[in-house]
Amino acid sequence: MSSFPPSVPPNPLQRQPTSPSENITSKLSLVTLVVCPVLALLPPRKLDLYTFSLGAAFVVAANHQTQLRSGKGILLNIYARRREESDQKQRQKTWEAWEADESGTKGLAKRIWMGDAKADWKEKRMQEERENAEQGKGISDVIIDQVKEVWGVPKEDDDREESSKKA
Repeated sequence: MSSFPPSVPPNPLQRQPTSPSENITSKLSLVTLVVCPVLALLPPRKLDLYTFSLGAAFVVAANHQTQLRSGKGILLNIYARRREESDQKQRQKTWEAWEADESGTKGLAKRIWMGDAKADWKEKRMQEERENAEQGKGISDVIIDQVKEVWGVPKEDDDREESSKKA
């Protein structure tokens, strides 16, 4: 029984060289990425056509490696990143405009979420909870009362008071 190392699934974004010529260009571009800067830094260090050609070879090799790994060249990656940033800024501006109008009034999002609730709704809610706790009501009783209030069903206490007044 032979033991092979477990195979690692290939990265779907990274395209593997399929033909011998693609394999050679891939390896050559890796070598160019290392050799060109080293040659440019060797003496005599001067800015001439030779240095520019080494720089151009470095850029072409970097573009080739980027294209092998991501499927897009350097310029397309930069464009995609800038496009994504501008889209994100546009979404943020749209959300801020939706959240609060220019005149300082409540925005559409707040009006939809909060409805016609007053500013002191939390205090009123806490007061109701304290009263319910003092009366000995449980959570289920509070929920039932809220559902009845929403549906417009009169509370039981009101029914008892009305029946005692009629009798």
